[in-house]
Amino acid sequence: MMPGPERPKLWVTGNVTAPTGAWAVALERGPLQESHPAVQQVLVRAAPPRGASPQAPERHELRASFPYEQEIGAVTVRCGRDVIATIGSIEKAY
Repeated sequence: MMPGPERPKLWVTGNVTAPTGAWAVALERGPLQESHPAVQQVLVRAAPPRGASPQAPERHELRASFPYEQEIGAVTVRCGRDVIATIGSIEKAY
């Protein structure tokens, strides 16, 4: 979490591997799970390539920031219905 003069932001970074080349992959803010402290859901959005693409797995580095209004205790990263990562320790930058 990064405080600032504007609205504080939650930064999420990570890597995912797509089954073949040319996939479009991005992080999207999901719903906030109300608990104490709150759990922010982050969604991995992936779109397959159109047409021919390399038939080798491709690694994507992902990074996104989202404004937040309250204390966040954890982040759950989901792809479709699956939880692919849980970040239980949120570091604060000062």
